[in-house]
Amino acid sequence: MSKPPEEALSRIIGTRCHGTLLIAGGTLVLYLGDLLCEISNGKPLKTSLRFWIECAWRLWGKDKILTGRYDDSEIAGRVLSGLEGSTLVDVVHEDMFHDLSMRFSNRMTLELFSDSTADTQWQLRGSDGYRYGIEENLQPCEWVCDPDE
Repeated sequence: MSKPPEEALSRIIGTRCHGTLLIAGGTLVLYLGDLLCEISNGKPLKTSLRFWIECAWRLWGKDKILTGRYDDSEIAGRVLSGLEGSTLVDVVHEDMFHDLSMRFSNRMTLELFSDSTADTQWQLRGSDGYRYGIEENLQPCEWVCDPDE
């Protein structure tokens, strides 16, 4: 049996965002926690935690939406870089659909929301092999695999 999402998500509260990666199709990866290895241009190659977002998402500034999953990837990537260096101060989990609201120290808020039940929604990945996510049919799933090399 998986632990409640709030318990698993408590691992990321208070962690620093070292960078983001926007993958074709709208998947967003947040590099969180301790920086374990950098590549030469300063972008994170490996952090202690990564948060993969497969569902729909949007990034809010103080009082307006700045970008979202379906926006132009070049523009979205530039806007998302505003999360770098900020600390994740709070995560609010909605029980029914496992939607999340992630508030950062720079006053940006990343909202995640289900737009399908057929696929993975989001997944927390630890370099120690820990995994926790909301999988297809909105099922919480927790497991451990081999640690990152």
